[in-house]
Amino acid sequence: MFADYANALQQQFGNNVRVEGENYPPGEFREALGRLFQLAFMGALVAALLGGSIHPFIGENRTMFFVGAFVCNMISGQMLQTGAFEVFVNGELVFSKLKTGAVPEYQKLMHLIQSSLSNSR
Repeated sequence: MFADYANALQQQFGNNVRVEGENYPPGEFREALGRLFQLAFMGALVAALLGGSIHPFIGENRTMFFVGAFVCNMISGQMLQTGAFEVFVNGELVFSKLKTGAVPEYQKLMHLIQSSLSNSR
C-alpha cells in the first residue's frame, strides 16, 4: 500500500511532495509482547495438533485452539509492525503515521497535500 500511495502522490504532485517510508524498531515493550504472542501461537498450535494426547479438553476443543493460535499470530504481527509513512510538502511534514498510528484514506491525504500547497503559495 505504501508504494501505491507514494507512486500516486509523486505522479499527482511531482517534486513538491516527498513520501518516506521505513520500518523502525518496535521498542522493547512491544517487541517483548510480540515475542510472547509468538510463543503463545506456537504453543496453541502444538496443543491443537497433538489434541487429546495432551489432555481430553484440548481434544474436544481443537478448533478453539487453532483459532486462538492464529489470533495470537495476528496480534504478534501487529506488535512488531512499525512501518513509517511520512508525507512532506515543500519540506514541511503534513502527515506522519508514526505520530497518528494509522495510514490516512487516500482522499484525506490528497486534501492535506492540496491545502498545504495552497497555503504555501
